[in-house]
Parts: sequence; C-alpha cells; structure tokens
Amino acid sequence: MKRKLLRLIVSLVLLLSLCQIAEASGKLYGRFPNLENSPVFDLQLRKFTATVEIQDQFAVVHVDETFYNDNTSTLEGVYFFEMPEGSKLTEIALWINGERVEQVIKRREEAVQQYEQIVRRQTDPLLAEQVAENVFRLRLFPLPPRSERRLEIKYIQPLPAKGNAIEFFFPLRLEDYAGKHVDSARIHLDLKTQTSVDSVWVGAQVPPSITQITALSGTEYLVDFKTTNTAFEYDFSLYFRPKTFPVFNTLKFVPTNSNDDGFYLLWVYPPDDFFKKSAGPRQFIFCADVSASMIGTRLSQVKQALSYFVDQLQPGDRFNVVAFNTEISTFSPALVQADAANKTRAKTYIQTLSATGLTNLNDALLTALAMLDSAAGQPQILAISDGQPTWGETRTEVILANVKQANKLSASIFPIGLGSDVNKDFFRTMAQENGATAFFIGESENVTERLVQIYGTITSPLLTNARIVYQGITTYDLLPASIPNLSQGMQILQTGRYAPPGIGMLQFQANSNQTTVDTSMIVDWREAPDNEHVSRYWAAQKIQALLQDIERFGERAELVDAVVLLSITYSVLSPYTAFLVIEPGIGVPTAVETDPAANLPRVFSLSQNYPNPFSPKSALGRNTTTIRYTIAAGLPEGNVRVELKIYNLLGQVMKTFVIKEQAPGEYTVVWDGTDEAGRLVAAGIYLMRIVAGNFVAERKVVVLR
Repeated sequence: MKRKLLRLIVSLVLLLSLCQIAEASGKLYGRFPNLENSPVFDLQLRKFTATVEIQDQFAVVHVDETFYNDNTSTLEGVYFFEMPEGSKLTEIALWINGERVEQVIKRREEAVQQYEQIVRRQTDPLLAEQVAENVFRLRLFPLPPRSERRLEIKYIQPLPAKGNAIEFFFPLRLEDYAGKHVDSARIHLDLKTQTSVDSVWVGAQVPPSITQITALSGTEYLVDFKTTNTAFEYDFSLYFRPKTFPVFNTLKFVPTNSNDDGFYLLWVYPPDDFFKKSAGPRQFIFCADVSASMIGTRLSQVKQALSYFVDQLQPGDRFNVVAFNTEISTFSPALVQADAANKTRAKTYIQTLSATGLTNLNDALLTALAMLDSAAGQPQILAISDGQPTWGETRTEVILANVKQANKLSASIFPIGLGSDVNKDFFRTMAQENGATAFFIGESENVTERLVQIYGTITSPLLTNARIVYQGITTYDLLPASIPNLSQGMQILQTGRYAPPGIGMLQFQANSNQTTVDTSMIVDWREAPDNEHVSRYWAAQKIQALLQDIERFGERAELVDAVVLLSITYSVLSPYTAFLVIEPGIGVPTAVETDPAANLPRVFSLSQNYPNPFSPKSALGRNTTTIRYTIAAGLPEGNVRVELKIYNLLGQVMKTFVIKEQAPGEYTVVWDGTDEAGRLVAAGIYLMRIVAGNFVAERKVVVLR
C-alpha cells in the first residue's frame, strides 16, 4: 500500500485523497461538524514553539501551536500526526476563553461518545485517538471563522545513538503548506548529560544564522532556533557527542507521594573491543516481499539493496534469495557458495523480480528456514516487507508458532518493515523470539540507503547470549525481558521497576566468538530526580507488550483491562483509550453518566474485521472482509437503533451497512471494499464505526492493493 508518512504535529499532514495520507507537511483540515459527507477545507498553522528538555538520551517535547481558520464558517478541525519511532503521547491541552484546559483520559468508546454529544451542544471539546501505532487523530471543535485556536501537546521520546553521536530529530519541513508561511517558529532545547559533551551541532540544512548554541557547562547546553515568516524546506536535527560514550547510562524515578517502587531506564552500549570477528563462514538468506503493494520506487530500491547485499558476501559464505508474493520464488533450490559466478547470477535474478499478488510471509520464512545448513556457519535471515500477511497463513500467532518450531538452528531473523502499514507488534515479537531486532523504515526515508545501513549493522561481529545482571537491587517487570543478539554499534534500552532504593551493581555479560566478555559499574539507585516521564515510558512499554499479547491471543478482557488501567494511571494514550478536553463548567453529558451500555464490551461489541488488512481486488479477483457485532440483551427498550458505517480518516462515509432497529443478538456483514457508488476505495486506513443506542465503538480497517 502506498500510504505516505504522516508528519509530526508541527508539520501536520496533507491528504492526497479522502483515505490516503500523503507525505507532505503543514496541513490542518476543517469540516462541517455533524455532517458525514462534509467538504474539506485547508486551514493554516500560524505559529509554534517547541520546548525540548533532553536528559542524556531521553527527550520531553512540548509543542505549543496556533491555528487559524480563514474560512467564513465554523468548522471542526481534523488532523493527524505520526510520532517519531518509540515516542509516546502523554498530554494535550486546549486554550478555551484564555484558559489552559488539560485533557482527561477515558476508555475510547466513552470519550468518543462524550465528544460527539458535546459538539452537538456547540461547546469546546478536543478528542485525541490512536488510529495506528504512533499515528494519532485529533478532532477539535469549534474553529470559529476568521479566528485562532491554540493547542499544546507533549510527548516523550528516547533518542537513538548513531555511531558515536546521539540525534534529536524534529519534523519541520513545510514546503507543501499551500505556499503559506508560518508567522513565527521557535525550537528551544535544554540539553543535559551525566558525562561531558565533546561537541554539539545541528543538521547541515539548518541555517546557522538563526541557530544559537550556548555551552553553560561541559554537561549542559542551550540551543535556540527561531525565525519568522518562513515556509520551511528542511527538518531540524540536533546532534551531540559525549567525550566518552558510557557503557551504562541510567535515568531513575521514585514517586515521592506514595510507597510505590522506583522506575528506571537503562542504556547499555557495549564497547567496540567486545566484538571479536569470527573467521568462520556465514550463511544469509534474503527474503523480499514482491507483492503488488511494492510496485514502483519501493521495489526498485529494494532490488538495489539486495544486489548490494550480494556484493558484500565474503568467500566461504553461503546464501540464497527468496522472493514472495502469493507464490514463493527462490534464486536457487538450496544455499550456494558466494563466489563470483553465483553472485552475478543472483543479481540477474534480483533484477527480474516484479511486484504482483498478495503477501505469503509464512511460507517464505518456512522456505528460508528449511534451506539452512548446520555446517554452514551462523545463520541470519533478513525478511523485508511493506505490509502484513495477506495470503496463505495470515494469522500472526500461527506464523510465529510455525517459525519458532521450524527454526531448529536458532537463526537470527531480522524483520524489516517498510512504510507505515507494517504490523509492528508482529515484527517485534518475531525478532524477539528469534534472537534478533526488528527494523522499520519510514515512507520519507530512502529505502536503499537505510537497508544498506541495517545490513552493515546486522552483519558486523555479533554478541550472543547477552544479559544484564542486577546485584544489590531487586528488579522486576523488565522490558524487554530478553536481549537480542547485538551487532557492533547497537545499543540496548531496557526499562523496569526496582526496589528498594540503594547502592547496586550493574553487570553486562555476553558471548563473542566463543569468548565471554563482561563489564560492570556501581550505580546509586537512591538518586531519583523528579522525572515522572520515566514511569510513563515504562507504562508505555508495558502497554506495548500487552498489545503484542492481544495480537497473538485475541482481545481477552483481562488483557484489554490491563491496557486501559495502565493508560489511565500513567496518562499514556493507547488504542483502547482517548484524551478528551472538555470546556470548564459544561459538565459531562448525563447520558454517559447514567447509561452503562457504553461500558459493556462483553455485551455490546464490534469485533475486528477478518481478514485485516484485506485486498478488495487483486490478480486473483475480488476479496472481502467480514465484520461481526453484537447487540446487548436484557435492555428495557428491547430493540436498539443500530448504525454501522465505514469512514475515511476525515470522517466521510464510504459505506453504510446498517441504519435500522435491531433485536439483541450477533450479526455479520461483509465488505467488498467498495463505496456507496460501488467503486473500489483507495488503499489506506479506514474506520468502521457502530452506534447502537448509547454504545459507540470503532475499529481500524486496512485496505491493500
């Protein structure tokens, strides 16, 4: 699917079609409230300020922005944004009549219902919902004509180490903002580190004339970027390099107003001398998705990368290439030697690959695993795909079990996801269960360049059986619980709980080419600065682990309830909750307070469609997806009025299935991917939505091509 990258909140997004989100920036959209097929209006971003606090490799980003409705009508604002990888949304505030009003967090169904009831009363609500991982939709009302609205957002983000430097990235590119300039823009950063910094600099595209870097000490820097009346043509990047990259780095937090245990973040950066190069042969299998969604530039870039992979193979290595769509194709029936002749033939085979059909990931991986040779060296499999399994075995929990059972030689399987439609929980679980790391490449990135970088990382000398030992301190709820095999330049980030505060020792151990390496450090676990965002990051990772369980085992009530409890307790948005801002003094709609039906998911329900994603039309003909829902029994009124519709992300109706009263029971409808006029909808993310009495629920539907 060719859904483009959604930019971060400052950039906002440009939608090329009603259900296809494009890689362009700086678009806020307006629509008429309570009108399903409202026209869409372009709105303006007038000014913003981003205040960033960086402590070592952890950033707290506070964005304050003002929008302007230059139309003559009162509108509802709708916009989407994608957080940087690993970021978590923690706070939203709306300015109402000169007063800053923060969000409350609720179960998603309840928040959606309250928002829509408030909109009907023409008062000031804001609703933030997660529609995909790291992708959020905000609905804001009202946007009065010829007037401004001010909004604040806060998110937390771990910062990656790239080589021997650390990067902070802020999307700022606004060249597609309809030719309009932002009146004023400012990014103010306060950088603090526990070890001395060697240098601080901004990206090459950032004009030095409008950027000031001030060293307050060897461990604290201020960075100020500001400009006026600008249409940005570049993003903002900041880099800093420690004088000595620490092996261990920790951030801790202990709540002072309770007896709760502490929270911590731990980064481990194994020294280069730990990695001892093996002189033995290696075996590689490169699995490449060539389904129809890969047509165009993406497939061309993947083919370039595959040819590069083959060129880098060393004498003595053995390899193969597996291409998969509906069918499985291999360069050779078995592994071949990486000699000049085989490399040339493999590159010729790669150039013949074309994109068609659906995605049979299960059989591709099983085919690759069956080729491995116990006498051919450490096995590694790179699995590149831009979507989700849509052919053959599509149940992710079954694929994971099949792969685990077939991986007799403990091959490291590196899933590499392209674009925004990859099932990241599925890829992460596969990597974790097979001693590897999952990588994701965004729509705006050059696929060839990133694949080359990833290949260089995972083919460098490995540390295996890596482990962190905590002495003198009790730790629990560690995420991730196990550490993958590590290549040179890779860093570990682990979060967890600890008790009691005290002095303890950290020890890192691993195996490197049949040699044990280790290092240790004394850590004062009593020091716990006022940084509750550490606890929020732990909660976000715990939620992510629960979502992976839901992906594998289904929406069991205890798993969903655990996600909701963590989300509400730590103010971290999840797929089962939403942020809601309500104008002071208007009160909560009575219907929500008195009617328990909206909180009875075991009675009223909307199940995830199956299969999801699905492809309405392919070389194999038209396909469908099935939607199931239930209506509660035992209500005094008996029958309930039900509406079941498919919407695009702008809230426009694409398909109506039900508008009538229905008796209690279970119902099924089938969608063939067409709109009201019988035309196939574009590839993209859609929302199926049910309103049954006071029960409201939504699910994400992904349409592929």
